[in-house]
Amino acid sequence: MTGQLGSVQYAWNRKSTTKGIVRYGLTWSANDPLSIDLQLIREFPNTARSDNPQVREVTSSWNLDDWFALFKSTISLTFPTYVHQKWSDLIIRCWLESNYLGIMGAASSGKTYTAAALTLLEWYADPANTFGIVSSTSLPELKRRVLGVVFDLHREAKEQHDWLPGREVRAENGIYLVAHDGLPNLRRGIMGLATVSTSGEAMKGIRGIGQKAPKMIHLADELQLMTANFVGASANLAANAKYSLRGLGNPTSIDDELGKLCEPVAGWNSMGESVVARTWKTRSGLALQLPGMDTPNENSDPPKYIGILTKRFIAQTLARFGESDIRYRCFALGAIPSSSGNMVVADRTLVQRMQAATTPEFSGPVTRFAGLDPAFGGGDRCIASFASVGPDRDGQTLIALDTCVVIPVEVSPQATMEEAISMAFRLECERRGIPPQRAGYDATFSSIASALGRVWSVQVVPVLFSGLPVDPDPSLGEGELTIQEFLPSQRFGKRVTQIVWRVREAIETGCVRGLTEDVAIELSRRRWRVIARTGVVMKMDVEPKQEYHLRHGESPDFSDSLAVTLEVMARNGVRLRPIRSDRDEEIIASTPIHVNLARDIDSAEDEALLRRMQRTQTPSAQPQFATVAGIPSPKPPPNTAWVHETRVRTVANPGTADETEAEPARAHEAIRSLNRFMHGY
Repeated sequence: MTGQLGSVQYAWNRKSTTKGIVRYGLTWSANDPLSIDLQLIREFPNTARSDNPQVREVTSSWNLDDWFALFKSTISLTFPTYVHQKWSDLIIRCWLESNYLGIMGAASSGKTYTAAALTLLEWYADPANTFGIVSSTSLPELKRRVLGVVFDLHREAKEQHDWLPGREVRAENGIYLVAHDGLPNLRRGIMGLATVSTSGEAMKGIRGIGQKAPKMIHLADELQLMTANFVGASANLAANAKYSLRGLGNPTSIDDELGKLCEPVAGWNSMGESVVARTWKTRSGLALQLPGMDTPNENSDPPKYIGILTKRFIAQTLARFGESDIRYRCFALGAIPSSSGNMVVADRTLVQRMQAATTPEFSGPVTRFAGLDPAFGGGDRCIASFASVGPDRDGQTLIALDTCVVIPVEVSPQATMEEAISMAFRLECERRGIPPQRAGYDATFSSIASALGRVWSVQVVPVLFSGLPVDPDPSLGEGELTIQEFLPSQRFGKRVTQIVWRVREAIETGCVRGLTEDVAIELSRRRWRVIARTGVVMKMDVEPKQEYHLRHGESPDFSDSLAVTLEVMARNGVRLRPIRSDRDEEIIASTPIHVNLARDIDSAEDEALLRRMQRTQTPSAQPQFATVAGIPSPKPPPNTAWVHETRVRTVANPGTADETEAEPARAHEAIRSLNRFMHGY
């Protein structure tokens, strides 16, 4: 049997026969039933357009059940030791139903084994026109996981059917067709792809992203451990005429790559718990969940199916780690992650429940603020966030994220990189009428401070993410956006945690609106942990940027720029009401504001409640949007270091030196100024 690809021919050893065999009521010119089944599989699902009249005749009346029976029997013919069970049957059915399939389930559920067999089967059916990619994390793990399974199954198949195509090429981590000259064709085969280097760093993109073939098969094992945007990066592969993506893994988070592939059309809030296997429609295709309690082994002891988890394993995991531990929920139960199980800054469930991504509805004037997370290359993005503060219908403070802008990082002979970023940030702020005292920037290890002073104003607010938490000084008018019972130095281990966690607290009060997808994803990915300071006091810490970058291949630049914006709001006097329970509201309604806290206190709980009540009813604790909205937007102060060519200006009397500062609405003049500043025209 030969296959033609371009001008190169490929051949694999298959004996010809003159007698043929009878199968599906027809006589085929073949000597092996497997070769007939592979002819049918090669044409799936468009058999009506097949050039083979026998294929059209056999499959003309087939439905999905008939195709399922064919694939299942062909797996048994190809891999004699393969054992079918109810979970593997579900995987085969879902594989046939959708080219975009996410499979999440408990450990040892046979996901990798069945998916590897199906990938090999589709490649055997049409090797001259098919290229497959099997992915995992690091190269050693890739060889131990999905690629190792592919190698084992391929050897088993070749022992039974020596005419099957493909040769193992260990140096290239895959199975490839071999031409008549004996050399492997690396453009036609099944390639193993590692997404994390041996040093632990995330690899950028997909190594096989430019691969072209009439048919592309992409199998991503351990998808929950893949780098950020792994699924999105496969869009280039989807440009092939026939492309399929199947992702497998254990459900650790609804915001990792597996969670994104499996996200229901109606969102994760539409999904409850389940102890039996189920499928649902996703935005791109189909998802399958294999809960541990639905194991095919049921209560059998010893297990009926070797390699499939047992209920004894589930019980042992529960006894060892506890019901709320992610190792029990993820690997034993295979349950969809809940918000309580995610130690992240703000997961999707919280964002949806508090309506943080909805459109804001202000009932009065708003005041705008800005925050900049500068970056100078190296994979980080330079992001500026712009937010508005104003009253809602109930007169409470509402914070709305207007937009996030990616500031271009360019090098120009006329300006340093820091000056270019500063100029672009100034112009974006001036368009929105934001004065320098309501704009801030991340000043941690940043060289942009002096550039902002030269290009714009020294009144731009520096925000340090490094060091220890800072307690607000009421005498200076400082305060937290949310009022907590404990000071930041008592709650957080580091200053960065205090700043980043403020975003979570603002969301929890229900006052945040307009949260963008980029910010929501980063908040749901950034983890936190409890640490011990001085050996006794337990405090909270968010993970450093380096750890986040290592896992996701990028930094949390969007959420950090929003955190800077909220810090600037706090320094400008913006306050929010703290979260209060129904019991709090009843006590506050029945208690005079002027209560003497030294009297009529029966317990420490009552004292804490009354102190919280008093703080929320004092003028300094009331929503401050009215005062903030009244802050004028003055022109930037004169700066002698500001060069003539870079000023945003209008000429009142051409030909003279009479110039005035341009109005923020003159966006075209601002763009012209930036071009002159950066490029000299």
